[in-house]
Amino acid sequence: MRKFQKITALILALLCLQVPAASATTVDVQEVDSMELYVEYMEFYNNQQYYKDLAKNEGYTIIINVGEEYADLENERIASEAIQIDELVSGKQARDGSIPTREWNVLNQGTKGFSGTATNSTCYTEYKYYGWTAYEVSIYNSSSRNTLYYRFYNTGDNATYSLSTGTSVIKYVPLNPETRFYLGFDAPGQVTGYVARDI
Repeated sequence: MRKFQKITALILALLCLQVPAASATTVDVQEVDSMELYVEYMEFYNNQQYYKDLAKNEGYTIIINVGEEYADLENERIASEAIQIDELVSGKQARDGSIPTREWNVLNQGTKGFSGTATNSTCYTEYKYYGWTAYEVSIYNSSSRNTLYYRFYNTGDNATYSLSTGTSVIKYVPLNPETRFYLGFDAPGQVTGYVARDI
């Protein structure tokens, strides 16, 4: 009888040791799979290069909680990055009905900004971007009411992404330098951002 009790106790002890290890493994996998890093605004603002490096080198998508308090500062940050900021083009206004026809060589011409409001239809960046092997894309949902839905075109990524009100995202997009890509934003939406060469 005592031998049976000892064996039972040993089996229970071994099972107890395995459960935490399994739980820890599950948590680690969930953290790796998400690849999204949420940051408060001033933490990001004071350590911008650190977070951009995480996005570039580790593949993280950096999601920044801007809020109303730092909206002006975020607009200034985006404006300071871009050589020029262009208005988004409504799908109804685009020459062929859906996509931009102009092109911007990010390597030679520098960082290109975009800004606009999608009221009744999907809006697109005025330019297709090309010229480098990877791009830093920053998007700010400046709406106080609506979640922003956006997509990358010609990147092989068919996903629709969402961005909560008052938040920004920094994402790195690796591509062939000859590939021309652009962005689209669903209505209703209010957005500013830029496309920069991966530095």
